[in-house]
Amino acid sequence: MKHSKNKIIITLLLLTTTVFAFLQFQDTVMLKSLYRTVSIRMNREGVTEQEIDHVLKMNNSRGSSDIPEVTAWIRCEEAEVINDVLKRSVRLTPLIVSGDMGLVTPMSILRGNLVYKDDKKGCVIDSDTAFKLFGSDKAEGNIVVYRNKDYYVRGVVKSKSSLFLIQGDDIGSEYKNLELLYQNKERGEEWAQDFMCQNGLGTDYVIIDGYFYRRIISEIPCIPLWLFSLAAVAQVVRFYIRKKEEFKLPVFLLLGLFGIAAIVGYGVILTRFTASPFYFPEKLIPTKWSDFDYWSKQYENIKEQIVQMRLLSPNPKDILLEDELMKLPYRFIINAILYAALYLKLVRHIVD
Repeated sequence: MKHSKNKIIITLLLLTTTVFAFLQFQDTVMLKSLYRTVSIRMNREGVTEQEIDHVLKMNNSRGSSDIPEVTAWIRCEEAEVINDVLKRSVRLTPLIVSGDMGLVTPMSILRGNLVYKDDKKGCVIDSDTAFKLFGSDKAEGNIVVYRNKDYYVRGVVKSKSSLFLIQGDDIGSEYKNLELLYQNKERGEEWAQDFMCQNGLGTDYVIIDGYFYRRIISEIPCIPLWLFSLAAVAQVVRFYIRKKEEFKLPVFLLLGLFGIAAIVGYGVILTRFTASPFYFPEKLIPTKWSDFDYWSKQYENIKEQIVQMRLLSPNPKDILLEDELMKLPYRFIINAILYAALYLKLVRHIVD
């Protein structure tokens, strides 16, 4: 009876940990696609597409090695988007983008595609807006009117907020949000600071290292899973060594090779679908080990960034990042409890 009860508890724990891990994996996929950049949030003055292009050309001519791909965007005042054929309209807050729309706001493509930088006649809307305007999310190819100009719906996306995105067609328009994508993402924050200062692109702004925060959010909750896996591997190796007298030498070696291959394969899969437990951000490694105040300074810097994020004009991307950071300790604790309970139950079941 006790044996059966243990099996039921183990099965329930295994199902719970699997479902929880799957949900976290979905979040990780979304975070990886959205938070690949260093974000600049300007409080007062903005920058124009013309200024950005000029700065990038100057950096190219100097042969700089740390030139980012720049996406600029701005949230406009609430406006009306109209379906002239069906005489339907929706009021929402448009986003005008210059660059990669995928870096601007949390969304996933349902139909069609995002609008590329040179496409000044296309737009992207969310599925809820598509239903309100066309009665269906199959809206790609249809026309909507915004500020007396026709736009073709290129794509429909899934989003928690109403969306209408277009590429800016006025090179003199000021953008107050920049997404800087660097090849060496580890040094992105340092290079972004230099990029803004050296090129005179403003003085009153907040830097958010999205790549760093994404890695932290994705990897810290995975630590209990890795510890559970290492403990399980240790138990398997211990059991294998204890039973070596029961096998002939060739069989024992063959089982050992099979076991090593299985462990390595499991480690590769685990790294692919979770995150590497061996990652340590460059920004947290002091240039001098004698600099004992380095980590406290970095902690204060990170804390200040989070405080500044809360003072910014709210936008979905920054709100999501802050929410994920707030959930981080709870996810870690829940994972630690689930995997510890599962491990203890498995060990007790095997011993019994």
